[in-house]
Amino acid sequence: TGGLVSGDTGGGPGVPGATGGAPGATGGAPGATGGVPGAGGTGDVTIECTGAGFTFANGYVDTGTLCGYGWTATFGQGETIDPPCGSGTCFEAATEFCASAEVPQGEEWVSAAEPGVHTGVVLGFNVAEHKTEKPASTFPTTGSGLTVNYTFTASGGTESGTRVVVESGGKEYCADAASGTAIPWSSFQNECWEGGANTPLPAGAAISKVSVQILGSYEAPLTISNFCITGATVQ
Repeated sequence: TGGLVSGDTGGGPGVPGATGGAPGATGGAPGATGGVPGAGGTGDVTIECTGAGFTFANGYVDTGTLCGYGWTATFGQGETIDPPCGSGTCFEAATEFCASAEVPQGEEWVSAAEPGVHTGVVLGFNVAEHKTEKPASTFPTTGSGLTVNYTFTASGGTESGTRVVVESGGKEYCADAASGTAIPWSSFQNECWEGGANTPLPAGAAISKVSVQILGSYEAPLTISNFCITGATVQ
Protein backbone atom coordinates (compact mmCIF):
# COMPACT_ATOMS: atom_id res chain seq x y z
CA THR A 1 0.00 0.00 0.00
CA GLY A 2 3.03 2.30 0.16
CA GLY A 3 3.59 3.95 -3.20
CA LEU A 4 5.83 6.81 -4.16
CA VAL A 5 5.05 10.45 -3.92
CA SER A 6 5.29 12.51 -7.05
CA GLY A 7 8.66 14.13 -7.51
CA ASP A 8 10.82 11.62 -5.63
CA THR A 9 10.80 8.53 -3.45
CA GLY A 10 9.21 10.19 -0.43
CA GLY A 11 7.43 8.12 2.19
CA GLY A 12 4.53 5.72 1.86
CA PRO A 13 1.23 5.68 3.67
CA GLY A 14 1.38 4.51 7.26
CA VAL A 15 -0.01 1.11 8.15
CA PRO A 16 -2.32 1.14 11.17
CA GLY A 17 -1.48 -0.90 14.22
CA ALA A 18 -3.27 -3.87 15.67
CA THR A 19 -5.77 -1.60 17.38
CA GLY A 20 -7.57 -1.06 14.11
CA GLY A 21 -7.09 2.69 14.19
CA ALA A 22 -7.23 4.91 11.16
CA PRO A 23 -4.21 4.60 8.89
CA GLY A 24 -1.83 7.49 8.78
CA ALA A 25 -1.13 7.97 5.12
CA THR A 26 1.61 10.52 5.53
CA GLY A 27 2.59 10.54 1.91
CA GLY A 28 6.05 11.95 2.43
CA ALA A 29 7.62 15.13 1.18
CA PRO A 30 9.64 14.87 -2.00
CA GLY A 31 13.38 14.79 -1.54
CA ALA A 32 13.92 17.31 -4.30
CA THR A 33 14.16 20.91 -3.17
CA GLY A 34 11.61 22.09 -5.68
CA GLY A 35 14.16 22.84 -8.34
CA VAL A 36 16.31 25.67 -7.07
CA PRO A 37 17.38 27.84 -10.02
CA GLY A 38 21.04 28.40 -10.69
CA ALA A 39 24.14 26.37 -9.98
CA GLY A 40 24.73 25.31 -6.40
CA GLY A 41 27.41 27.06 -4.47
CA THR A 42 30.06 25.57 -2.25
CA GLY A 43 30.63 26.05 1.45
CA ASP A 44 28.20 27.42 4.02
CA VAL A 45 25.35 29.59 2.75
CA THR A 46 23.64 32.19 4.93
CA ILE A 47 19.87 31.92 4.59
CA GLU A 48 18.00 35.09 5.42
CA CYS A 49 14.21 35.06 5.38
CA THR A 50 13.12 38.62 4.73
CA GLY A 51 9.42 38.37 3.90
CA ALA A 52 6.95 40.69 5.59
CA GLY A 53 4.25 38.29 6.72
CA PHE A 54 3.65 35.51 4.19
CA THR A 55 4.97 36.21 0.70
CA PHE A 56 5.09 33.99 -2.38
CA ALA A 57 6.82 34.79 -5.67
CA ASN A 58 8.52 32.72 -8.38
CA GLY A 59 7.78 29.55 -6.45
CA TYR A 60 9.49 30.80 -3.28
CA VAL A 61 7.76 31.08 0.11
CA ASP A 62 9.06 33.62 2.64
CA THR A 63 7.38 34.21 5.99
CA GLY A 64 10.19 36.27 7.48
CA THR A 65 11.13 33.27 9.63
CA LEU A 66 10.75 30.29 7.30
CA CYS A 67 11.66 30.44 3.62
CA GLY A 68 12.15 28.03 0.73
CA TYR A 69 10.71 26.69 -2.50
CA GLY A 70 7.21 25.24 -2.65
CA TRP A 71 6.36 21.76 -3.91
CA THR A 72 3.52 19.28 -4.28
CA ALA A 73 3.32 15.52 -3.79
CA THR A 74 0.83 12.65 -3.75
CA PHE A 75 0.46 9.41 -1.82
CA GLY A 76 1.18 7.48 -5.03
CA GLN A 77 -2.25 5.84 -5.27
CA GLY A 78 -3.41 7.25 -8.60
CA GLU A 79 -3.87 10.86 -7.48
CA THR A 80 -3.03 13.76 -9.78
CA ILE A 81 -2.02 17.21 -8.58
CA ASP A 82 -1.42 20.43 -10.48
CA PRO A 83 1.25 21.62 -10.58
CA PRO A 84 3.12 18.31 -10.45
CA CYS A 85 6.51 19.11 -8.95
CA GLY A 86 9.33 16.79 -9.93
CA SER A 87 13.04 17.51 -10.02
CA GLY A 88 12.49 20.77 -11.91
CA THR A 89 10.98 24.04 -10.81
CA CYS A 90 7.26 24.54 -10.34
CA PHE A 91 4.95 27.42 -9.42
CA GLU A 92 7.19 29.76 -11.47
CA ALA A 93 4.30 31.77 -12.90
CA ALA A 94 1.95 31.42 -9.93
CA THR A 95 1.04 34.43 -7.83
CA GLU A 96 -0.54 32.30 -5.08
CA PHE A 97 0.77 29.16 -3.39
CA CYS A 98 -2.11 26.96 -4.54
CA ALA A 99 -2.75 23.60 -6.19
CA SER A 100 -5.66 21.51 -7.42
CA ALA A 101 -5.99 17.73 -7.41
CA GLU A 102 -8.02 14.65 -8.23
CA VAL A 103 -7.99 12.07 -5.44
CA PRO A 104 -9.35 8.54 -6.00
CA GLN A 105 -11.53 6.84 -3.41
CA GLY A 106 -9.51 4.91 -0.85
CA GLU A 107 -10.16 1.62 0.88
CA GLU A 108 -10.30 1.44 4.67
CA TRP A 109 -7.92 -0.61 6.77
CA VAL A 110 -9.40 -3.96 7.79
CA SER A 111 -6.47 -5.94 9.19
CA ALA A 112 -2.74 -6.41 8.77
CA ALA A 113 -3.58 -8.73 5.88
CA GLU A 114 -5.93 -6.13 4.36
CA PRO A 115 -4.26 -2.79 5.05
CA GLY A 116 -6.45 -0.85 2.64
CA VAL A 117 -5.53 1.87 0.15
CA HIS A 118 -5.00 5.34 1.56
CA THR A 119 -5.08 8.27 -0.84
CA GLY A 120 -4.09 11.89 -0.43
CA VAL A 121 -2.23 14.92 -1.73
CA VAL A 122 0.36 17.24 -0.24
CA LEU A 123 1.31 20.92 -0.56
CA GLY A 124 4.47 22.04 1.20
CA PHE A 125 7.65 24.09 1.21
CA ASN A 126 11.23 23.91 2.39
CA VAL A 127 11.79 26.09 5.45
CA ALA A 128 15.46 27.10 5.23
CA GLU A 129 16.48 27.37 1.59
CA HIS A 130 18.43 30.04 -0.24
CA LYS A 131 16.88 31.30 -3.47
CA THR A 132 19.88 30.39 -5.62
CA GLU A 133 22.27 28.26 -3.58
CA LYS A 134 21.99 24.58 -2.65
CA PRO A 135 21.49 22.55 -0.56
CA ALA A 136 18.54 23.49 1.60
CA SER A 137 19.24 23.78 5.33
CA THR A 138 17.11 23.34 8.47
CA PHE A 139 15.28 25.50 11.01
CA PRO A 140 15.62 24.79 14.76
CA THR A 141 12.25 24.44 16.47
CA THR A 142 12.56 27.27 18.94
CA GLY A 143 9.51 28.81 20.57
CA SER A 144 6.34 26.94 21.42
CA GLY A 145 5.04 25.69 18.10
CA LEU A 146 3.71 26.34 14.61
CA THR A 147 0.50 27.67 13.05
CA VAL A 148 -0.25 26.98 9.38
CA ASN A 149 -3.10 28.69 7.56
CA TYR A 150 -4.50 26.87 4.55
CA THR A 151 -7.61 26.60 2.41
CA PHE A 152 -9.16 24.00 0.14
CA THR A 153 -12.48 22.95 -1.33
CA ALA A 154 -13.36 19.26 -1.69
CA SER A 155 -16.18 18.30 -4.03
CA GLY A 156 -17.65 14.86 -4.69
CA GLY A 157 -17.30 13.78 -1.08
CA THR A 158 -15.68 14.64 2.24
CA GLU A 159 -11.97 14.25 2.99
CA SER A 160 -11.12 11.83 5.80
CA GLY A 161 -8.85 14.35 7.47
CA THR A 162 -6.21 17.07 7.17
CA ARG A 163 -2.77 17.16 8.71
CA VAL A 164 0.07 19.58 9.17
CA VAL A 165 3.42 17.83 8.80
CA VAL A 166 7.03 18.77 9.52
CA GLU A 167 10.07 16.80 8.46
CA SER A 168 13.10 16.33 10.71
CA GLY A 169 16.04 14.01 10.21
CA GLY A 170 14.37 12.35 7.24
CA LYS A 171 11.25 11.48 9.27
CA GLU A 172 7.80 13.00 9.09
CA TYR A 173 5.99 14.23 12.19
CA CYS A 174 2.32 15.00 11.75
CA ALA A 175 -0.57 16.53 13.65
CA ASP A 176 -4.28 16.50 12.84
CA ALA A 177 -5.02 20.21 12.70
CA ALA A 178 -7.50 22.60 11.15
CA SER A 179 -6.25 25.76 9.47
CA GLY A 180 -5.04 28.38 11.92
CA THR A 181 -4.56 25.94 14.79
CA ALA A 182 -1.55 26.65 17.02
CA ILE A 183 0.25 23.31 17.22
CA PRO A 184 2.84 22.83 20.01
CA TRP A 185 6.05 21.28 18.71
CA SER A 186 5.51 18.39 21.12
CA SER A 187 2.18 17.59 19.44
CA PHE A 188 3.87 16.64 16.18
CA GLN A 189 4.33 12.87 16.14
CA ASN A 190 5.95 10.35 13.85
CA GLU A 191 3.04 8.10 12.76
CA CYS A 192 0.47 10.36 14.43
CA TRP A 193 -2.48 8.06 13.72
CA GLU A 194 -4.13 5.59 16.11
CA GLY A 195 -1.98 2.47 16.28
CA GLY A 196 1.07 4.33 14.93
CA ALA A 197 4.36 4.89 16.73
CA ASN A 198 3.15 8.32 18.01
CA THR A 199 6.77 9.33 18.70
CA PRO A 200 6.90 13.06 19.55
CA LEU A 201 9.15 15.45 17.67
CA PRO A 202 12.30 15.74 19.82
CA ALA A 203 12.64 19.03 21.70
CA GLY A 204 14.69 21.52 19.71
CA ALA A 205 14.73 19.31 16.61
CA ALA A 206 15.70 20.98 13.34
CA ILE A 207 13.03 20.78 10.64
CA SER A 208 13.52 20.97 6.88
CA LYS A 209 9.96 21.05 5.48
CA VAL A 210 6.41 22.04 6.36
CA SER A 211 3.40 20.66 4.51
CA VAL A 212 -0.35 20.21 4.59
CA GLN A 213 -1.92 16.87 3.66
CA ILE A 214 -5.50 16.29 2.54
CA LEU A 215 -6.48 12.67 3.18
CA GLY A 216 -8.78 11.12 0.59
CA SER A 217 -12.29 9.84 1.20
CA TYR A 218 -13.12 6.16 1.72
CA GLU A 219 -16.56 6.75 0.22
CA ALA A 220 -16.02 8.69 -3.02
CA PRO A 221 -13.34 10.23 -5.25
CA LEU A 222 -12.58 13.88 -4.53
CA THR A 223 -11.88 16.92 -6.64
CA ILE A 224 -9.72 19.35 -4.66
CA SER A 225 -9.60 23.01 -5.65
CA ASN A 226 -8.18 26.17 -4.09
CA PHE A 227 -5.70 24.09 -2.07
CA CYS A 228 -3.51 26.91 -0.79
CA ILE A 229 -1.11 27.64 2.04
CA THR A 230 -1.64 31.26 3.04
CA GLY A 231 0.39 31.56 6.22
CA ALA A 232 2.90 29.84 8.49
CA THR A 233 3.90 31.34 11.83
CA VAL A 234 6.38 30.11 14.42
CA GLN A 235 5.21 31.02 17.93
